[in-house]
Amino acid sequence: MTINALLDINNGNSRNVTITQENVLVDPLQVLRCDIRVFRCGPILKIILRILEASLAASRSQLCRHLLDKPMLEKSGQLTSDAEREELKNALVAAQESAALQILLEACLETEEDQSKPELMWALREVRSIICSFLHQIFISEPSLAKLVHFQGYPRELLQVTVQGIP
Repeated sequence: MTINALLDINNGNSRNVTITQENVLVDPLQVLRCDIRVFRCGPILKIILRILEASLAASRSQLCRHLLDKPMLEKSGQLTSDAEREELKNALVAAQESAALQILLEACLETEEDQSKPELMWALREVRSIICSFLHQIFISEPSLAKLVHFQGYPRELLQVTVQGIP
């Protein structure tokens, strides 16, 4: 799997961890556990974003299927209605998607290493453009996510980046 090849090599435990398709269905944010250098390489980041988008969609679909496959039990569970189950599913999906977008926004932050190496500043500009374009597409397809991400907040340093990069 592509994600396993891109796991954070600086973290010694990562080689002992293998991410499976089942893991990604349960937690699509696993896709973003890759090495930090991925977030400074535009072409690889584009691949990761495609995988992330597919993983989020697969997780959403799996949650919908789970609701259909596991009908509500009568009064033995804590949930009172199918509408409540649907609402909880939607909240989980929104939480997963907003967390992914927050992680991507944090990847746009300038690091000390970026400041010390001019080539990394160019890479950062490219990555910011790619991430802002991705966020724009997501916000168009799911406008409520734009509100959610902005209400959750993000670092002040990214205000100029988001205002200029996300129309």
